Amino acid sequence: MAFMSSHRASIEKNVEPGLGLELYRASKAVLTMLARGIYADIREPGHSLLSIHPGWVATAMGTLDGTVEAEIDVNTSVNGMAEVIERYRGSGRHHYLDYLGNRRPW
Repeated sequence: MAFMSSHRASIEKNVEPGLGLELYRASKAVLTMLARGIYADIREPGHSLLSIHPGWVATAMGTLDGTVEAEIDVNTSVNGMAEVIERYRGSGRHHYLDYLGNRRPW
């Protein structure tokens, strides 16, 4: 299973001002906690769960409707996440990663 997370889900890295994103951050942190609980329920050899940060993607949300520039395009994000999902499939663990496969701090 894979859940769409965000770098903003990280409690460890939650050190910048709120920027009006408090509820978004909280929702992503809760999603990661939910994923962790689901992983505890399905923990068996070969069952994997991923919480994936897609990157800062050029979407309406990612660019605040065009007012800021994102880091990557949609294809880069989707292709990267697909590769990460394939790479970690069957690992038997819960990983919090970005679209490149880099570990994210919980």
